[in-house]
Amino acid sequence: MSKPPHTGTAIRAELTRIIAREGEIAPERLIPEATLDTIGIASHDLVLVLMSIEETFDLYVAVDSDFADVETLDQLLGLLTSRIMEHQAQA
Repeated sequence: MSKPPHTGTAIRAELTRIIAREGEIAPERLIPEATLDTIGIASHDLVLVLMSIEETFDLYVAVDSDFADVETLDQLLGLLTSRIMEHQAQA
């Protein structure tokens, strides 16, 4: 497996690829302001996405109250990117 990206921009790009692949969503639908509902990310899709993120970035993503406030793709990417960068900084 290749080394995961370390910059915020590269992490967001990789996260977007993972969401498209695991959620079976056309990449052109993954625009920042899109809501998770409008792009069709159901709870079971989110579980698959998080499992793939955990494998790719070698970390556990705790689903906590921060996720309850996530409505848009941009918010989801921001939350996941910050957690990944925190994990990488501690490694």
